[in-house]
Amino acid sequence: MAGIKRLALLKEMQARKLLSNKADLEREWSWQEKGMQGEKTMEELLVEDLPQVVTILHDVTLEFAGLTQCDFIALTANFWLLVEVKNYNGLMTYQDQRCRLRGEDLRADQMAAMRNRLRIVKKLAHSVDPKLVVEAAMVFIHPNGEVEWDSQEDFAILTRNQIHPSKRNPPLIN
Repeated sequence: MAGIKRLALLKEMQARKLLSNKADLEREWSWQEKGMQGEKTMEELLVEDLPQVVTILHDVTLEFAGLTQCDFIALTANFWLLVEVKNYNGLMTYQDQRCRLRGEDLRADQMAAMRNRLRIVKKLAHSVDPKLVVEAAMVFIHPNGEVEWDSQEDFAILTRNQIHPSKRNPPLIN
């Protein structure tokens, strides 16, 4: 929901000529729209694949031992699953603490952001019940999404084909 509000705000600010750099704005719109498309696809897969007893929270902002935004948290009585969705078309590399997509630097360190997100979610979960198991996955949902990394992570890093092999050739997500 926050992504939709942000996109609407950006469009309104552009219409009122409150933003000066149209190229940056169009890039931001594109990232927001692609992110929302990827999250919609992931939500469909989660709803389809997870049992009815799982509660799925989408686009949650948490302020607990820090501030973070989570694309999805799937909850059961004993287990929480944090899912971050990346709808990147092409190869994202993570080397020497630098994220690059198709050879260009990304604005933020996506792996560091995921580590922080997981830290906050674990602290929240363990404040509810110290026995809760918390796992996390960063999912590259675009059919052409690939990822290579040189770091040890406490979360799974998966491509679309790894999470749902039967959906290898869906309609292309731009």
